[in-house]
Amino acid sequence: MDIGTLSFALFLVAISAGLVIAHLHSWRGERAKDQTPGGHEAVYAWRKFRRRMQASLMIGLTGVAIVVGNWLPADPLLYGIYWAAVILAVFWIVLLALADLIHTRRHFQRLRDQQLVEQAQLGQQLRQHQFEGNGRARTPSDKTTTAN
Repeated sequence: MDIGTLSFALFLVAISAGLVIAHLHSWRGERAKDQTPGGHEAVYAWRKFRRRMQASLMIGLTGVAIVVGNWLPADPLLYGIYWAAVILAVFWIVLLALADLIHTRRHFQRLRDQQLVEQAQLGQQLRQHQFEGNGRARTPSDKTTTAN
């Protein structure tokens, strides 16, 4: 096995270890937040953690598979099946990344939509309080006429 292949495999294992540690740290932080069990935020956080851990661990396994693949016997059938399985694992990592991208976008779009609804409701409440404050709605011209 050449040094480049070994270096790349070790790089993948190191990246995987770093990602796993980061995901565990992040998960502990998510669990420490005051979230309703079974609520949307808690479910989203658990699924995100599960997807990311699976992808991160599979990156490390791909690094190990690269090293092991160089020690395979010279049987072409075994060699082909092995590397096809490694390629499928890499394809699965890509699918997990795409799923994470889609779910994260959806999650933040939902949060944005909720924020816009709450902002509109607060604006309506503000206008209602302004109207009730003096029996009629205030306009910007009211300020200039009272100052004269």
